[in-house]
Amino acid sequence: RYMQLASLLIFNTNKSGAASFVFVVSSGILKVNLGNGTILDQNSVSTTYANGSLKTVTVYRGSVLSILNITSINLMSQNIVGTIDLSKFTSLVTFRFSTNPLLTKIINPISSAIISSYFAATCNLTGSLDLSGLTGLAGSIDLSSNPNLTEVINPVSAQVFSQYFLPSCNITGTLD
Repeated sequence: RYMQLASLLIFNTNKSGAASFVFVVSSGILKVNLGNGTILDQNSVSTTYANGSLKTVTVYRGSVLSILNITSINLMSQNIVGTIDLSKFTSLVTFRFSTNPLLTKIINPISSAIISSYFAATCNLTGSLDLSGLTGLAGSIDLSSNPNLTEVINPVSAQVFSQYFLPSCNITGTLD
């Protein structure tokens, strides 16, 4: 029956060995198709992939009544490949995607949620990273070591940053 539901998130990984996908959800349990024939009802998924072949991970609503109940995604060091589209996740307060060297693009939501951390360091973000829709962006931002990142478009925000890191990037365009 879950296959009839619209997916909340789809991403590719070529992770081999131990993998961990963590979603903080205020109420309910997500259904996660790991792309290797395994389907779990869990918000904090730990698994072991037999090899580094490309797998498509799909996250479904499960018993979560609303996507607004998902407040954090942690996919750090999970060998995410290509683009991750977070445009549906308007209640996220923590974004954790660092150390995914094949992650080239993050599509962010339009959200006024107060964001305490946005980590996408040591990826391969390419071109422009558009944060302009995250009007509650605050706290700690780490985009360091993305050598193909040329532009960051920041939101208009009255929030306070405690840290904002961009070393080892190639900002040649706008840092607005």
